[in-house]
Amino acid sequence: EAFEGEKENVLPRRQGRRAIDLIAAFNTDPEERQEEISLGHEKFAREIENEEELDDPLDVYLRYIDWTESIYPQGHNQGSDLLGLLEHTTQRFQNHTQYKNDARYLQCWLQYVQFADQPNEIYQLLIKKGIGQELALFYESYANYLERRGRLKEAGDIYRAGIDREARPLRRLQRHYEAFQNR
Repeated sequence: EAFEGEKENVLPRRQGRRAIDLIAAFNTDPEERQEEISLGHEKFAREIENEEELDDPLDVYLRYIDWTESIYPQGHNQGSDLLGLLEHTTQRFQNHTQYKNDARYLQCWLQYVQFADQPNEIYQLLIKKGIGQELALFYESYANYLERRGRLKEAGDIYRAGIDREARPLRRLQRHYEAFQNR
């Protein structure tokens, strides 16, 4: 019942949400929920302290972001600090060559872009830093952003740049570019 009054405040996720997580988020005793949240933050803080010993330190941050999104279905707020977590994650790994063309890392940046006042500046930073430049997702996202702002020539240029670089998956990028040309 508590969920019924809150469901319009739930931020949609691309991969959807598990109903059981939503019910737990809204039907749990506030003190129990606060305890669960505190324990979760502490758990991830401990893992992050030891990130230098991990083969894939980004994984800890990705799991932390996923946990934050599930425990705070309303999205970014003062309690969740999802924006701060995304910002920290993107900044933390921007000079790590192993993540330059990791789709998971690019996805963090694209989530971060959603909160940005000047998304174009972030896309330009990604180009400058060489992040996501071999991934079709970068070009699709950037071109989509430009298209929504009526900057059609620039959007086409971005699609063509990705195709010229043979960003992967190339076939999907080409299909998106063709759809763009037909709109």
